[in-house]
Amino acid sequence: MGKVVVALVAVAFAPGVFAQPNAKLTTGTAATRAFVFQGKPVHPLCIDFPIERSSRSEPIELSKCTDARVTPNATPAGWLSAEYPKDPNDFFVSFAPYASYRVLARKADRFLIATEKSGGGSGQFTELLWVRLGTDRIAVVKDETGGDRCLGGLGNYQVSGNSVTFSQSQSAQDLIASSGVTVPAALKDALRGGYQACDGSAVYRYDLNAERMRVVEWELNSPEPPDAADKSPQACFDRLAIKYAKNARPRISLEQMKRFGREFVTSCAQAIAL
Repeated sequence: MGKVVVALVAVAFAPGVFAQPNAKLTTGTAATRAFVFQGKPVHPLCIDFPIERSSRSEPIELSKCTDARVTPNATPAGWLSAEYPKDPNDFFVSFAPYASYRVLARKADRFLIATEKSGGGSGQFTELLWVRLGTDRIAVVKDETGGDRCLGGLGNYQVSGNSVTFSQSQSAQDLIASSGVTVPAALKDALRGGYQACDGSAVYRYDLNAERMRVVEWELNSPEPPDAADKSPQACFDRLAIKYAKNARPRISLEQMKRFGREFVTSCAQAIAL
């Protein structure tokens, strides 16, 4: 299954869905305080939008998703979360289903929010999206990006001025692909990939005015040292990542990422019969 990135969608209950060039931009407390329904913060269960494209654009009625039985929990970092009501005999693979969000910015009735949610299985879905908040309904108007755990999961949001920085998890396969270096398919396929391969992350800067994002840096996680006898491409990748973690700052530039990719190809190609 590929990275969870939901397509751009629009809603029909209000005109001018996307472009609001003259809308005043607010962030921080001012934006958060405006994200309310009937005088209270929008309930977290109201932002649990479907992942499926066919139903994602449908507005959600706030009165129906605001569950009075569930009191949301707030964190100092600005997240508001809630678990779905459950019966004593309910069984979940990981934990109880939940939804949470953080308001990052506001433009009139459009809000940029970060979300985290799970249906109780192993998946933990994170998204960055714009929603439109009406008097009685809320709907997705623009998806930016998202993912599931190590497969594009989002985090580490920082709002500064007119931009937001955040990280998006990447596997070893993703990191090598991000370097822009041509890598033989057999060599790249021998690397870790998928939901549990958190080998690093791409760091994005999102321009709140232009509503565009670009990669500005990367982070390489320092893995456990592989066994000395392990000559696999993944072990070679891990040794290289450990070296970069020791010799470079935690975040590396585009040029450093390209250098990492080139060194991986040079050092690790012999680890597999191509």
